[in-house]
Amino acid sequence: MLTQLNIRSFAIIDALDLDIPNEMTVITGETGAGKSIAIDALGLALGDRAEASMVKPGGKRSDITATFNIANLPAVKKWLIKQELDEEDECILRRTISSEGGSRAYINGRPTPLQIVKTLSEKLIDIHSQHQHQSLLRQDEQRQLLDNYGQHHALVDEVFAAYTLWNTLNKEYQTLKNAADERASRIDFLSFQINELEELQIEENEWQTLTTQHAQFANAEKIQQAVSDSLNALTFNEQSISTKLEYVKQEVLSLTDFLPQFSEVATLLDSASINIDEAIDYLRHQATDEPFDSNQFELIESRMATLLDASRKHRCKPENLDQVITSLQEELNPLINAEETLGDMENNITKALTRYDKSAASLSKSRKISATKFQKACIKIVTQLGMKDAKIEIELIPLDALTPHPFGNEKISFNVSTNPGSPFKPLAKVASGGELSRISLAIQVVSSNVTKIPTLIFDEVDVGIGGGIAETVGKLLRQLSQSKQIICITHQAQVAAQGNTHWLVEKQTQAKSVSTKISPLIKEEREIEIARMIGGLNLTAATKKHAKEMLHNSQ
Repeated sequence: MLTQLNIRSFAIIDALDLDIPNEMTVITGETGAGKSIAIDALGLALGDRAEASMVKPGGKRSDITATFNIANLPAVKKWLIKQELDEEDECILRRTISSEGGSRAYINGRPTPLQIVKTLSEKLIDIHSQHQHQSLLRQDEQRQLLDNYGQHHALVDEVFAAYTLWNTLNKEYQTLKNAADERASRIDFLSFQINELEELQIEENEWQTLTTQHAQFANAEKIQQAVSDSLNALTFNEQSISTKLEYVKQEVLSLTDFLPQFSEVATLLDSASINIDEAIDYLRHQATDEPFDSNQFELIESRMATLLDASRKHRCKPENLDQVITSLQEELNPLINAEETLGDMENNITKALTRYDKSAASLSKSRKISATKFQKACIKIVTQLGMKDAKIEIELIPLDALTPHPFGNEKISFNVSTNPGSPFKPLAKVASGGELSRISLAIQVVSSNVTKIPTLIFDEVDVGIGGGIAETVGKLLRQLSQSKQIICITHQAQVAAQGNTHWLVEKQTQAKSVSTKISPLIKEEREIEIARMIGGLNLTAATKKHAKEMLHNSQ
């Protein structure tokens, strides 16, 4: 619900701070006092179009802030979380308008595009006036209203789930079917590539093995020379490392008789001698007099060239060619099995369509029953509001029967005929703002227990009525306030008397400026204001008594 409205430098408002109760609040004042200015300012916070001329003359910027308590609005909380605009149980909409042009909108302190603000505001508040009716004019809202009234939640969810499944399967089927012509050529292409690679008979880790062997052949002469030089250094003539090591070892051993600690040195030298002998054996094993095998080297280079060509063709590293075969096979298998897959998908689509048809038919049947009850209840109230010739028809407009739809097989249209013999027209095309306001009020009263929007504002819905009908309007608004927060701007004393809270709007004229003041009325002040609304500026004892009785009876 709306808890606070703060306005700065807007139109003829200098500063206004309103704490708004969760009940029926009525706003009254003389003609021209500016009763609708606060609602206009609120509309800007809700995302209405802004103009520089709205800024109070002499001001630099208008600033409007609307604060809502959303503790009991889980859908709004979920939406804010999804948009990353959440702030626990409070939601603050702010709008600034520069006198030089341009405006900015904020949700919970974050700059936000106007379209996002409008989307959120539609979940928080509904304004009904001579010129502005928000949600009730939209067909999607009318559909939701009827479904909520008929308690179709489970059926609506079932229809949407069935539609979603059918739509998903159908898209997948069409994609696969449309690719039928390309599929055959793709199968041939993939099969050719796989066969070509399989003919190479690539062994596991073959590229690494070839690389090693190629390096050995390419450096065979260098390797043999290094082996020969090493063997010469270790074993050839009296200057070899082996000879010198043996000499040192014998010298150290000769010292151990009188220097025992040299035995450790002798042991180390002995280990070194053993290691050198093993190295010599290995080098002798590697040494060969066999001539260089150029044929083998050419075979290795040819094989490497073949694998390199294949890797360039498939844009991969040579060592990853085996992975390419696997990848191509994974793409080929579904294409080969596509015909079977298409058949399975057709069966699944038929099952999904059958499920949808069954759910949608049940929803349509229930909608027809609920529409009849809904329109009868609305006509009863509209008649009480002085529109005895008005008729309301809730039309179920069939959609294309061959194609499933997310919300069922029909659109919902609230249609109205206000005069005998007049054709029914959509609610949005009703000419009279006063008639539309009363019809909207009737719809809101009938659906009060199922609508999710917590705050309703009625701006002069009682234009052109009076007497008992005005009293009926007031009582209906009071009834509606039992489940909704109601704010009502009115000229009718019978309506004003029904409010739980009463605000008076006054225009204050000074030498060089005009401003608007809104103040709450206590008991005696309220009696005087009701009396003024009954009898004009000349208050009499009779009008005061009438006002007092009216307030007593309504409260």
